[in-house]
Amino acid sequence: MLRHFIARVTFGLPKWQKVGCIGCGAALATILLLLLPIFVIGILNFTGPIGGYDYQGAELIENSVGAVRTPRWTSDGQAIVVNIGNAIYGVSADGNDLWRIPKQRGGHQHSPTLAHNGRIAYLQYRPYGSFGRLSRYDIEMVDLNGDQVEHIAYVGRRLRHPIISPDGAFVAFGTTSDTGKSVIRVASNRDLSSFDIAFSDECYLGGLIWSNDSKQIIAVCHLHIDSINIANNNITTIVPNTGENILTPVLSKDGAAIYFSRFHFSNYTGAIYAVSPDGVEENLVLSLEPNWMAFQVNVSYDGNALTFVAVRPWRKVIEPRDYCAASQHYVFVDPNDPRHLTYVVNSDGTNPRIILADAGVADPADACERGLRYWTAWAPNSKRIAVYDNAPDAPVVLYTMAADGTDARVLIRRDDDGELMPGYAEPFATTAGATGSAP
Repeated sequence: MLRHFIARVTFGLPKWQKVGCIGCGAALATILLLLLPIFVIGILNFTGPIGGYDYQGAELIENSVGAVRTPRWTSDGQAIVVNIGNAIYGVSADGNDLWRIPKQRGGHQHSPTLAHNGRIAYLQYRPYGSFGRLSRYDIEMVDLNGDQVEHIAYVGRRLRHPIISPDGAFVAFGTTSDTGKSVIRVASNRDLSSFDIAFSDECYLGGLIWSNDSKQIIAVCHLHIDSINIANNNITTIVPNTGENILTPVLSKDGAAIYFSRFHFSNYTGAIYAVSPDGVEENLVLSLEPNWMAFQVNVSYDGNALTFVAVRPWRKVIEPRDYCAASQHYVFVDPNDPRHLTYVVNSDGTNPRIILADAGVADPADACERGLRYWTAWAPNSKRIAVYDNAPDAPVVLYTMAADGTDARVLIRRDDDGELMPGYAEPFATTAGATGSAP
């Protein structure tokens, strides 16, 4: 390629330069060799398809930063914000209006979270350098309509679980300190300052939650759950380390209980628990059959029901490498039964039923690239569930349905050219509505 490139350059030179300068060919080749890395870096910074390799689509996987694609309802239930591909969209709950967030911006926005005041915090990816080696993530905030973009914090390349406090004053996220330790960084929206919260032991951060009063952060460190007072960085253990993995914590809307899933190595079963924020009371909500585990637990606003995803793991020891950061889920599913089943269950563990069924992907590498297909979120009225379909060729991208899996209504769809369009709440036939007991 370089030889042809040099040939094209020298072909355009005047005849006297081609034959009248001894050693000019070698000198020109040397100059071109020196300029080639700059040329290549410039090409690699381009975010479109490069020789069949979609660099933009692979960013989240290569940079080990997960895109959280859970739909986010506004507090009044009138709109939903969702991360689709490498962009963030807002859509009205009736499916009539669809808009980009933020406005007039290219892609590379991920993982939106909403404050009670309607402000949205999200990750802004900025690709730099060859193969993204100098790339970074910033945290920005924006209004629901896509206006008033505000830079909050420079993050770097490694972070997990960005969440905005309910009052909109802080954004917290997991990252790595200068000494290589896992920390929680809290950035202030008021004065743009930030501070780190360090753990006494090595923490593989599995999730973060703000308390309803925005004064505490609840963190899962892979094997235990801690509560952190951000005023004094005091850390209190809520659920102690029992040697078993703790996954996907969620706080009830009234702040009375933290729901989480745990995988028991001793008997190779999974279960969902509820614990009081002070750690005094812990109760078993639902035990799954052997060889099944639960994750992506969500609780309805009225606290009466939960959703979760059930999978069959194939290893008896869950390791950090089993977690696919690119898609925020575990990929160690049994290749003989890679199903992902989404359930609704009463918050006391009764009446579990399947509302979504995904056949899954047997190969862990393919599963990581594909990601979790269905991401769900309860509506503020606790009567409907928003479903984002992460399949790249799904004709219906976002819809809502009743809590029993019926009456699905399209909010965002793809046209024949793959462009996103409003769905106008048209009826939609889904894989929902199936019945059955918990696996």
